[in-house]
Amino acid sequence: MFLYDASYLRLRELTLGYNLPANTLKKIGFRTLKVYVSGSNLLTFTKYPGGDPEITRDFDNPQDRNLSPNVTYLTAPNQKTFVFGLNLGF
Repeated sequence: MFLYDASYLRLRELTLGYNLPANTLKKIGFRTLKVYVSGSNLLTFTKYPGGDPEITRDFDNPQDRNLSPNVTYLTAPNQKTFVFGLNLGF
């Protein structure tokens, strides 16, 4: 009655970066300049009706989570994170 297919496909980690050309950087006084953005848990493709097919029930002991019946009661899904960065070389 409460069994669901929890198959999923997830884009877990993605980083994109760009190094500006050296001739452009000489004009502004830098040797290197890299701009990047990184993200975690960006997309999840699933037919699972719950919030996240990968989470398990919260227990006090992390090892007990492996014994969980995968109940998603009151458990928050994995959070999405984004990081923007700039690497400068003088």
